Amino acid sequence: MDTDLISSLNKNGSGLKLSELTTSLVSAEITPQKSRLENQMEDTEASISALAELKASLGDTRQAIEDLGAVRVLSAQSNVYEVDVTITDPNAVEQGDTAMIVEQIAARQVLEFQGFTSADDVIGDGDLNIEFGEWATDGTFTANSERAAKSLSFGTDASLSDIATALNDLEGVTARVLDRGDGTFTLGIVSDLGADNALRVTATPTDPLAPSRLVEFDTTATNDTVQVQAATDAKIVLDGITVYRETNKVTDLIAGVEVTLNAPTTYPATITTARNSEAARDALKTVVEQVNNVMTQLKSLTSTGFDGTERGDLASDSSVRRLMTELRSLVTQPLDGLAERPVYLSDFGVSTQRDGSLTLNDSLFDRAFRNRPELFDGLTSNVLRSEQEGVAVFGIPMDSAVSGTYNLVIDQTTGAGTLGGFPTLATPLENGGTQYLALSGPMAGLMVQVEAGITEAEVTFGRSLTSTLEAHFNEILAPDGALERRDRQLNDLIDGYTEDLEALDARSLELEERYTLKFAAMENAITQLKSTGEYLSNMIAAWNKDS
Repeated sequence: MDTDLISSLNKNGSGLKLSELTTSLVSAEITPQKSRLENQMEDTEASISALAELKASLGDTRQAIEDLGAVRVLSAQSNVYEVDVTITDPNAVEQGDTAMIVEQIAARQVLEFQGFTSADDVIGDGDLNIEFGEWATDGTFTANSERAAKSLSFGTDASLSDIATALNDLEGVTARVLDRGDGTFTLGIVSDLGADNALRVTATPTDPLAPSRLVEFDTTATNDTVQVQAATDAKIVLDGITVYRETNKVTDLIAGVEVTLNAPTTYPATITTARNSEAARDALKTVVEQVNNVMTQLKSLTSTGFDGTERGDLASDSSVRRLMTELRSLVTQPLDGLAERPVYLSDFGVSTQRDGSLTLNDSLFDRAFRNRPELFDGLTSNVLRSEQEGVAVFGIPMDSAVSGTYNLVIDQTTGAGTLGGFPTLATPLENGGTQYLALSGPMAGLMVQVEAGITEAEVTFGRSLTSTLEAHFNEILAPDGALERRDRQLNDLIDGYTEDLEALDARSLELEERYTLKFAAMENAITQLKSTGEYLSNMIAAWNKDS
């Protein structure tokens, strides 16, 4: 049985259960506020949980779209291991087969100078003149007019290691001292790939009459005694036509394709470039499914319940509702830069239903693929191109790059260029043209090569569908993105509710103490009044008795 402390201490008081009254008064003031805060905290915690679920789902969707970006609708294949192929410019590739025979791959000249006892052997003073060019089979040397000769000078204490270091510092030359393992050391010198990059070394001692081993490196007359491998060009028979290249990575034989020569072919190679309709359809279906899954989840989480459905945990969250609107807009807006006109998902056979979901019509897809197969490269691959003759575009634009056309403007006096209004780094090319590297702006990292005489060029960039979606999800899920900001706001609310509840608990104790003191004073006053009343009653009774 509960005990009313104040009443028990004073039996002559009001007779009220003042402890219960105190509790009721405190509860009447505190409980509604506490209940409201607890309900708000519960709703906010549900929102945080739903937001975490949404972030996980969006992360899975982003990963699926990122994996999808690795799918290539346009492919290039070789039927032999000696030849590898890679697509470098999807816009330039034409479907078909190319026959190729590799009779010889490009090789470096390798020279070996033997007979040294250590890397520290003193060679002596003098000069070495290094020329670049081609050695003919009859032993004659023809200098490469595009590469200047290099001259090196050495003092009397120059060692074999000093010779190797100086040679290795030259562009187009690799040199090192090797321990042969038989008690002797050798100096190996290697040229760049290609027959026209072979080396001729002319040694000139400071004093021709003084002993010097520098003359051992002289190949002015012949390489026969020191050449391990001759410098050669790659020899390729392409559709019956023989061509030569000084490198084993060839980019100018098949449009938009880089060919890597690993070895001479045992059997003729067939290079096949084609677009895979099944890969394109599967890629598009995956995009449609992923977008529909996200839209369904967003719709459920933001449901107001007015249509009889269950109210979503993020129904009142405007930031999440905005994400749904942005995603719906993203899959209906045009994809710029992929073709001569904007491309829509509807061009691929995708349509939007009344409920906002996407669907893929196989018949429309097949018709579109037959008519414009090149458009489907834009599903998974960004497009980078210039329609202008004498202009080539390379590189990977930044994630912030926006689809569109950018002008390269070249100052005819200085040769400096700007791309999209931003400065570039200009580098002369061997063919007389210039390469411009964008250092800043939306196209930072892009390289544009132009032939001599060109003063202006247009470069077009088109972001693929998967790249567009991936960039959107990256922005949403970034540490400073919309969902993370909203998550921090909700957690701040929880902290605020916790502080408010703690303040209410303190307020409750304060009120209880205040009411207790007031009721104690009231009981004391009532007791005194009762005592005075009894005294007066007794006195009046005595007066009446005496009378």
